[in-house]
Amino acid sequence: ERRRKDQNVTNFITNWFYGSTLGLNVGSAVRNLFQPFLTTAPAIGLGPTLEGMAEMGHRYKLYIKKGQDELRILWKNKTLTGAERILTAQDRAFKSIFPELSSAGITSDPRAYELAEAAILSFKSAGEHTLEDKVFNRADKVVRLMMYPFQQAELANQATTFFGAKRALLKGVNKGVVEAPLHPDGKPLDSGEFLDWINNQAADAVGALQFRPGPGSRTPVMASIPGPFRQLLGFPVRLIN
Repeated sequence: ERRRKDQNVTNFITNWFYGSTLGLNVGSAVRNLFQPFLTTAPAIGLGPTLEGMAEMGHRYKLYIKKGQDELRILWKNKTLTGAERILTAQDRAFKSIFPELSSAGITSDPRAYELAEAAILSFKSAGEHTLEDKVFNRADKVVRLMMYPFQQAELANQATTFFGAKRALLKGVNKGVVEAPLHPDGKPLDSGEFLDWINNQAADAVGALQFRPGPGSRTPVMASIPGPFRQLLGFPVRLIN
C-alpha cells in the first residue's frame, strides 16, 4: 500500500511535468514530427521512410473518421464522463485502424515510458481504492486530453517508422539482401508466419528508432528511477543508445 501511494505521488508529479510543458503545446508537437528524419531515415533509408509516412497519412484519415464515429456512439453512454468518452473513442479507433501497431504493444502515449507500470494498469484492473488513486485517475484523464497534439505527433512518428520498416524489410527480402527465417526443417514460413515476422521486426524498429514507450522498454536501472527524473533522463539515454 505504501509503494502504491509513492507511485501515485511520483506519477502525479510526472503528469504535471508533461501537462505543463507539452500539454496543448502545438509547437512542440509540430517539431516532434521531424523526428523520423533524424532517427528513422538514417537507419532504413529516406525512400522507405517517405513511403511509411504516406501509409501513415492514409491510415490517419481513417483513424480520425473512426474516432468520430466511436465518439458519437459513446456520447449516448451516460455512465461515462466526457473525458472518458473521448479517450475511449480514441483508443478504439487506434486499435481498429492500426491493428498491427496495437497487437505489437505499440502505444502513442509518450508518458508510458515514465509512468510506473502499476499505475498505468491499476485503474483498468483494480479500480480506485484510495484518495490518491482517485486524484491520479482524474489528473491522468485531464493530462491525456491536454497531451492530444503531442500524442498524435508520437502516433504519426511511430506509424511512419513501423510502415517504413515493413517496406524496407520487404524490399530487402525481395532483393535477397535480407534473409527471412526458416523452420527447423528448412521449410520457408507460410504467408501468415512471414507477415508476423515482418510485423515483429517492424515493431522492433519502432523500439530502436522511436524509443517505443512502455515499462518493458526500459532497463532495470532506469526503472528504479522515479518518474519525474526518468522523464528528464529517458530521451537522452535512449538517443545515446
